[in-house]
Amino acid sequence: MTTETVPHSHGPWTVGEYSGIDSDSWFFGHTIFDSQGDFVCHTSNTAVWGGTEKYCDANARLISAAPELLESLRSVLSATGGKIDYVSIHQAPLAVWDKARAAIAKATGEDKPI
Repeated sequence: MTTETVPHSHGPWTVGEYSGIDSDSWFFGHTIFDSQGDFVCHTSNTAVWGGTEKYCDANARLISAAPELLESLRSVLSATGGKIDYVSIHQAPLAVWDKARAAIAKATGEDKPI
């Protein structure tokens, strides 16, 4: 993440696990932490917390990748002079596209499973 001031917790964000009991039900999910190790949010796989097992891991990956996704999109716009056209996109440095691919891989879990 750049050193510029941002209106959210600084990235990169990481995914941790949590579990416990609430209303006599076990729940499991993930806790998202910012670069300082501070809490960002939880995802849950139980109806007790409004979550579903089907989406818990994918939601955690997508949320944790948010700072990198934002930064990679800013890099693309910066590298293309704010233009999204055939010529501008093809003139962007490969490092910009590598950054975007890495952010997408983190968001989709292609970089590593949770």
